[in-house]
Amino acid sequence: MKISHQLLVLVCGLILAFAGATYLQLSNSASVIKHERFELLRTQVESGISVLAVFQKKEQAGELTRAEAQAEAYKIVSQIKFEPAGYLFGNDYNVIQRFHPNPVNIGKDTSSWADKAGTRFSVDFVNKGRAGGGITTYFWASPVSQKTRSLKRPPIRKRSNPGRSWFRLASTWMISTSRSRATDGRR
Repeated sequence: MKISHQLLVLVCGLILAFAGATYLQLSNSASVIKHERFELLRTQVESGISVLAVFQKKEQAGELTRAEAQAEAYKIVSQIKFEPAGYLFGNDYNVIQRFHPNPVNIGKDTSSWADKAGTRFSVDFVNKGRAGGGITTYFWASPVSQKTRSLKRPPIRKRSNPGRSWFRLASTWMISTSRSRATDGRR
């Protein structure tokens, strides 16, 4: 085989090897970034739950009635924001929304809410919360792009608290980095 052909085969082989290594590196990086985002969501939800727990302890100590403790706790966690568009919200085990930055749906049964694919995401929130937490995937309009009402699937993390008598579920919403395929979402 001529040396020019050998060089061509060698260069093509090196290009293929480099392309393969690049693909593996990029797919690994995407996986690591997704894992880090989900871990961030977990810590955000746990932060909100710790605020709720403080007020439950005040109720148990007799400092506040249950209604007062819930009202104060829900008022505080409803104001927690994570830039650019993350926030905390919560449902009880009856799929009733108990707190949210937008008070329009507080007290409403959200069990019938479904995304464009028919996913009843509020029910999934509660089911995963009862199981100890997790990520819910569904499509919903982005709160950042209200003018375009583009559909996104950003991550939602939820967790419930066994043994807690008056709060059951806290969740957070995070905007997706991809317009077409992110992983989870919330309104």
